[in-house]
Amino acid sequence: MPLLLDKTPWLAWLLCSTLICVHADAETQVRRLMQRDTLTREEALQRIGAQMTAERRLQLVHHVVENNKGLPELKAAVDALCARMFPIGKQPT
Repeated sequence: MPLLLDKTPWLAWLLCSTLICVHADAETQVRRLMQRDTLTREEALQRIGAQMTAERRLQLVHHVVENNKGLPELKAAVDALCARMFPIGKQPT
């Protein structure tokens, strides 16, 4: 989804009725990218710098799921969003 939003935001809005961004703060992004792709800090910052800014991305989406902690916290945040979006007894349209 980030690439669709980064390259063609109008298309993301056209194709998707709801846009959700899983967001981590800048330092967490850099640390995870360095670990995952064995990049230097400078390389990670350059890669992040080539993308749409987080501020702009957050302006374009309907919901944000924070992902600064571990998987249990991410799962809880996703579950909470799903509960808000699809309350029990209400069918999604």
